Amino acid sequence: MISKKVFLHSTAAIAMAGYGLSAGPAISQTSGAEQASAGIETVTVTASRREQALIDVPQAVQALTAEQLSRNGVTDLKSSLALVPSASMPAEMSAGTEVFQIRGVSASQTIGDSTTGFYLDEFAFSIPGLPFAPSTNLYDLKRVEVLRGPSGTLYGQGSLGGTIKVLTNDPDLNLIEGSMRASASSTQDGSPSYSADAMINIPIIEDTLAVRGVLSFERIGGYVDIPNMNLKDGNSVDSISGRLKVLYQATEKLRISLAFWGNNTKTGFTNRMDGIDPYFANDTGLGQSPVNYKLFTGNIEYDLGFADLLSATGYLNQGTNLIAIGSQPTFGTYNIATLGRAHAFSQEVRLTSKTDGLINYVAGAFYRHSDYASNQDFSVTIPGFLATTNNKTSSVSWAVYGEVSANLLGGRLIPTIGGRYFHEHRTLDGTSIFTVFTPPSTTVSGDTRDGNNAAFTPRFNLAYHMTDNGMFYAEIAKGFRSGAVQSNASVQALGLLGISASTALGPDTLWNYEVGTKWQFLNNTLQFEAALYNFNWKKAQLQFSPAGINGIISAGDVQGRGADLTLVYLTPIEGLRLSAVANINSTELQDVQPAITALLPWLADGKQLPGTPRFTGSLNVDYITPLGNSPYMLNLIGRYTYNSKQKDIVTGMDAANLNLLGFRAGISDDTKSLMFFVENATNERGPAAVDSGRFVTPFPRQIGVTFEQRF
Repeated sequence: MISKKVFLHSTAAIAMAGYGLSAGPAISQTSGAEQASAGIETVTVTASRREQALIDVPQAVQALTAEQLSRNGVTDLKSSLALVPSASMPAEMSAGTEVFQIRGVSASQTIGDSTTGFYLDEFAFSIPGLPFAPSTNLYDLKRVEVLRGPSGTLYGQGSLGGTIKVLTNDPDLNLIEGSMRASASSTQDGSPSYSADAMINIPIIEDTLAVRGVLSFERIGGYVDIPNMNLKDGNSVDSISGRLKVLYQATEKLRISLAFWGNNTKTGFTNRMDGIDPYFANDTGLGQSPVNYKLFTGNIEYDLGFADLLSATGYLNQGTNLIAIGSQPTFGTYNIATLGRAHAFSQEVRLTSKTDGLINYVAGAFYRHSDYASNQDFSVTIPGFLATTNNKTSSVSWAVYGEVSANLLGGRLIPTIGGRYFHEHRTLDGTSIFTVFTPPSTTVSGDTRDGNNAAFTPRFNLAYHMTDNGMFYAEIAKGFRSGAVQSNASVQALGLLGISASTALGPDTLWNYEVGTKWQFLNNTLQFEAALYNFNWKKAQLQFSPAGINGIISAGDVQGRGADLTLVYLTPIEGLRLSAVANINSTELQDVQPAITALLPWLADGKQLPGTPRFTGSLNVDYITPLGNSPYMLNLIGRYTYNSKQKDIVTGMDAANLNLLGFRAGISDDTKSLMFFVENATNERGPAAVDSGRFVTPFPRQIGVTFEQRF
């Protein structure tokens, strides 16, 4: 999916990728001939919990470096999905409430645990009962790593479809540096947008202590009208985010880092709308959707000689609010007011062996205490009820895990085996008031539910490096997600429709079977990756929201199979680079409860799971060349993205097949750049997704300019 933010900052980051600005490593000031001679850059990743060249990782991992993100104009996490085969966004209420899926493992829109794991540096970002991804600005980024397929052994609960890691730059202990970026753009039939980002790095004690700070502000112009309130462009977004990192190199072997992340994003009304030509929403009262979080982390790293020891501590305070009043054919009139606040504390200790031995290992322990408290008033006229809940979901969990591999046949054959034991106690405490309009009745109940979740998630992997430039691998891995707890009000509302639900559900698990290959050809000017996978997702917990009722049910099983493809080519034409990613999949429901199929026919055996496009892909072309004999480089970039339609789990409505085009052009030198851009050049309206019967669209056509300076 194409994000709003991708349209705001995209071009400057592309230009910066080339010459050491915060966007990424140098490419712009390198001629096409030099690039071809050097080949495609070797990328180091930490997907296996140790530093390792991407080409050597026997797993389907996408490494989105600062350079690659810059080439494609990606400045936030949501925008990066366009570069990842098999990833998409099936739902979004507003900025900061995006839901991601990988490889068709899609489960919910607004409630339930995520099926994708998220990490901000070493912190596992998750909230019990909420599927939202963290709202993250990627300025001064190191890279984004996307692990496709279940990652239960090393990354734990919730990583059913995959894991996304956002890794940021650490402070430089010796260099005073900074950068800034400013962007402005127009919006087709909407309000203008503008943004500013800044980074500063200051060594306080040379070689010992340094700080690095990033601050970003963004105004995304609205484009959705609210006729009932005589309001134009009602869905504007204001966002401010920052990050401060402190690094203390106490000794040659001891390293301590502290960090603060902050984000405050406010959307007027929401990004769900009732019409797209023109864009409008049938809201009849105040609409807003602020999301905010504060994250504090502290890491201690110690080199033991034979292994590296890490202690990672984190604390999260996150808030989500939604107010929406309006009407639509599916629900009739609706009135929603939800206020939520989450807290999470985590502690992880990990020991990682050095990589120069016959046997390599990773071993660790993890503890997490988190909760999510919400107050909700929700009424709809079809079938006619009012629900008021005041709930707190709490989770206390711990895990121990380990993985060991052997370098056989001189490192050509590498078997890996690992496992993770996880245990969680999850509780729900609160009250529910449930009123039915016809015939009139009111039920008041106290909700006290709990459940214990435990699982062992093994991983078996065998990699064979045929040459230094190519490998095959096979993997069997298990993913796990804790069982959900929900209020009596949700269970009673589903009961009105004849659906059997429970206040405490058991966990769901996913086994994945995969083979893949990675190759470098033509003096490393051509890189090729492919993977074939088949998974069996048992007792899938799906959000079930007919007639505006929100609940979670164990709908049945899901059988998935598909293929990923990634291709990067430095062409013989000096300065011309091509890259493409694609995924094709079949993700089908099995053994669905008959009562569910009778009510919602699109949830039936053999049907594609809603929220999962069968095909995703993108093609990127960029051309970077010296501008005559001047010190400037000419940058020309184009991107085409295609997502096939996906179905709304609530209404069965199909989104559109999306064809999105973006272009950038500008000049840059060693310290600055000026870039012009056009995004969604054809003004594609979509919708990109249908979310509870309302539309989520690509951002309308934008034309803008971005300037960036390094000092």
